[in-house]
Amino acid sequence: MHLAKTINKLKGRVTMMFITHQIPRGLQVNEVFNFGAGQQGAVRMEVVEDGR
Repeated sequence: MHLAKTINKLKGRVTMMFITHQIPRGLQVNEVFNFGAGQQGAVRMEVVEDGR
């Protein structure tokens, strides 16, 4: 969770790319690209704000 908090503080000031199997919990992301096996090319998903 500490990593996510640190990165969230940088939001809007830097561009950061994670290559990972799972998005760190608590990380506020703008976009997700999925390069999974069995898919036709890359899939782009936009993350929407959670109303909590």
